[in-house]
Amino acid sequence: MMDAKEQIEQLAADFEKSRKILIALGDKNRQHMILEMMKM
Repeated sequence: MMDAKEQIEQLAADFEKSRKILIALGDKNRQHMILEMMKM
């Protein structure tokens, strides 16, 4: 079972892998800020 930090890191990794499709859907800078906040 993953702890909260591991879950956040996995979510951040999954988000990073999905960036190309998300770029098509939204602003690149906004996505970067979300990713950085998730890593905090």
